[in-house]
Amino acid sequence: MNDNNKTNYEILKDIRTVQEANNFCSEIDNILENFYKLKNKNLDELLSSSTENSTSSIIKKILSDNKIPSSDFASCEKILSQLKDWIKKMKVIKITLAIDPSSEVISHISDWINQNLETNTLIDIDKDESILGGAVLSINGNYKDFSLKKTLEDVFARKKNELIKNIYPK
Repeated sequence: MNDNNKTNYEILKDIRTVQEANNFCSEIDNILENFYKLKNKNLDELLSSSTENSTSSIIKKILSDNKIPSSDFASCEKILSQLKDWIKKMKVIKITLAIDPSSEVISHISDWINQNLETNTLIDIDKDESILGGAVLSINGNYKDFSLKKTLEDVFARKKNELIKNIYPK
């Protein structure tokens, strides 16, 4: 597997957030640390005992797609290290929301970003109730505020004199 062969990473589409990517990389680190502790065991047993089912399935699929037997520890180690490096190179879009998004909301945001902005992008989600609603985005150093708070501030700034006249008529 190499950096140009992104199709092998299609299975990673379920890793949508920075937190999910960090968890996945931690599990890869755990696998790599335990490789050489294996005696009379194979990688399948290690994956089953030390990773979540989703991580285990992803790794097994990538090894299978690349025709690497689980007994070939050197090739497994190389591909897992490449996978981890590739994940670390993924672009990140920072999103601030007023809520803790559900998994479904995260999926919708991730799908939209991958279809409309850039594929293989992770979402770094922050919660800030003070924005009231909407979202604040930071993409490649560009900051866009689509929050309800900003919209209301803009309306009040534009309509200030009109609002004052209505509140304090002469």
